[in-house]
Amino acid sequence: MKISLLSLVLIMTISIGLVGCGDQDRPDKGLELDRQGRDRMHERDVRREMDRHRDESRIRQEHDRMEQDRIRQEFQDRMRQSRADLEQARKDLAQREATVREKSKHLAAQEMSSMTEKMSELADQINNLETQATTLAENIAILITQAEDIASRESN
Repeated sequence: MKISLLSLVLIMTISIGLVGCGDQDRPDKGLELDRQGRDRMHERDVRREMDRHRDESRIRQEHDRMEQDRIRQEFQDRMRQSRADLEQARKDLAQREATVREKSKHLAAQEMSSMTEKMSELADQINNLETQATTLAENIAILITQAEDIASRESN
């Protein structure tokens, strides 16, 4: 019986303690208003923070867009410069080709002139050799005739 009485007293004490502590969790009207004020301030702070993040995001996006535009413009400028460089290189190449062709024609004309002179010299040498051969043939014919005359005199 002592145990059951002691248990009953203990249960009663705990119950009363819990009921007394339970009222402490419930705020009174002053605390409720204070909490509402803090909630409003917190909401304003959250909104301000969200607005700040939104502004920062917008600024970042604008900066990124401007950077992309700058990069795009630089790329286009480089492309224009590359095209101009290519066109200039084509013109230079065409000019060099024309110069080489002109030099080749000039060298060919010089070579042809030189060859013509050599051929003319060779033709003159051939004519001289033909003249010498004709003279030699005439001399041989004269010598043969003289040899025949000598041979016929000796045989007589």
